[in-house]
Amino acid sequence: AGHPKEHWEVHAHGIMASKGGPDVSAVTSGSWFNPATWSGAVPQAGQSVQIPAGVTDSYDGISDAALDQLTVEGALTFSTAVSSRLVLDTLTGDAAGLLTIGQLGDPGAPGVQVEILIADSGDLDPQSDPALMGRGLVASG
Repeated sequence: AGHPKEHWEVHAHGIMASKGGPDVSAVTSGSWFNPATWSGAVPQAGQSVQIPAGVTDSYDGISDAALDQLTVEGALTFSTAVSSRLVLDTLTGDAAGLLTIGQLGDPGAPGVQVEILIADSGDLDPQSDPALMGRGLVASG
């Protein structure tokens, strides 16, 4: 089960995190879609997900399962060879986290499309999220 916004806290550096911790964490570098990459199974809809420091995961597929939160402390690299789609409510990261979608000299193969979609989970609650930082891309660095 995912973590409702009232269970989130804002750390000193401004990045939100679930007080209960992630539902699933990457335990090794590899494909997002490989169950062996994760501390259980491939992330499912409604879950809070973490890619910890020192881990690099490759997002190389299409999923419409809307995650609650994805925290990138390591690296998340989107494939430039195949189209991909990631749906989530909140994507968080700090100065150490790295999100890569193509690069100079390798922007992606012709026809490859990368989508990061912010799910519409309803209105933010100012009582549980007074900074109104509970949706979208929340990053520092």
